[in-house]
Amino acid sequence: MRTVIGADGVRHPVSAEVEEFLAGLDNLSVRELVLVLASYSPEAMRALQLLATPDNTHVETELVRMVDAAISGVDLDYGDPFSYDEDDDDGIAAVDEVLDELERHLDQGAHPIVGQVLEHLLTRIGDLGQSSDNADALVGVAERACELYARAVEGHPDPTALARWVIAFRMEYGWPSLTLGAIAHALDDPAWVAYRDTVAALAGYAPAGDPYRDEVAAMLLELADHDGKTDAAVTLLSGGPTTYYGEIVARLQAAGQTALALHWLDRAVAAHAVGHPWQALHTTVSAPVATR
Repeated sequence: MRTVIGADGVRHPVSAEVEEFLAGLDNLSVRELVLVLASYSPEAMRALQLLATPDNTHVETELVRMVDAAISGVDLDYGDPFSYDEDDDDGIAAVDEVLDELERHLDQGAHPIVGQVLEHLLTRIGDLGQSSDNADALVGVAERACELYARAVEGHPDPTALARWVIAFRMEYGWPSLTLGAIAHALDDPAWVAYRDTVAALAGYAPAGDPYRDEVAAMLLELADHDGKTDAAVTLLSGGPTTYYGEIVARLQAAGQTALALHWLDRAVAAHAVGHPWQALHTTVSAPVATR
């Protein structure tokens, strides 16, 4: 059954009367009706233009302007943090509305345009996050933008350029968190080579960093996990200033390396890094795991 989005934002089934009416229209009448309906809404016209020309640069320009307008309206620097009211309009809702439209265009297959607009949005969110004292308010839209970007890059026309853009973005901003998992499905062999070579060049011969505080170390850890290189992951998780016992034990257990997992569990106990499940952060082994 066909559905449409109503004024309440919820999908509703198309009535039998409407279906019957549409079935009785000839081709010319259908074309005229589509143009009339598209004229009621700028978004509907943009959707029609993208269906006609998926690489429509005019629509891309409009969407970028919408992103800029929404981001410009975000105000996270409250003068008095104790006077903040959750009902205050901080502008985040406007960014969500832009994401709503981008998602609808993505649902219709406008991947290239949506991907480029999302790159612009992610950059603007990154800038805002660096300049604001209350960037936590952006977490929801940042995560959603990353999720949509992961969808938008499917079938990317230049996977190597995609790989390099993501690395450059991560080195510049670090947040929003655009991980390897978001783009791995879109990379071809040359793109993988470019990604690995660039990360290796960034890593150089520097001492091991903290994968939860250093972007290059985080990319190395993601590659190790993607490749199933548990030993490399353990080295990264233990070679920096902080040892991530919980992460290490979890990976060793998943890899079936029970003896080594027990060895690291003993080290966690000695380091007083075993706690309750609610305490089981990256550096801590959950007590139930420790007793298995």
